[in-house]
Amino acid sequence: MLVKREVFDYYLRLVAYEYDMYVDHMMRSTDDDAAEARRMLSYLCFKRPMSLKIIEQLLSDYGYTKADVTVWYMVERFKTDLKHDKDLEQVVKRIEQFGNVFYGKYIISEVDE
Repeated sequence: MLVKREVFDYYLRLVAYEYDMYVDHMMRSTDDDAAEARRMLSYLCFKRPMSLKIIEQLLSDYGYTKADVTVWYMVERFKTDLKHDKDLEQVVKRIEQFGNVFYGKYIISEVDE
């Protein structure tokens, strides 16, 4: 699960940056922007792929423990949002590109140099 946590943490930081908010605010606030940011984070992790149970656990580790809202609902709601908002689509593409470069084969470690 360590690798999944690294991916989750990376996406978490990128999504918080895109929404111009602190991670704590993103996880604990009930405002619309924070809710949308959490849905985007869940969607990105699910596409990675990451299981719904792992996403739920990682969200919980950061303080998001809403029992009435499931990760599945957040992912499905974000898919709907994406269909109607081209700006969201561009943000998702940008974050995925950063994620693919960061975790892709193009990473050169200090050992490789």
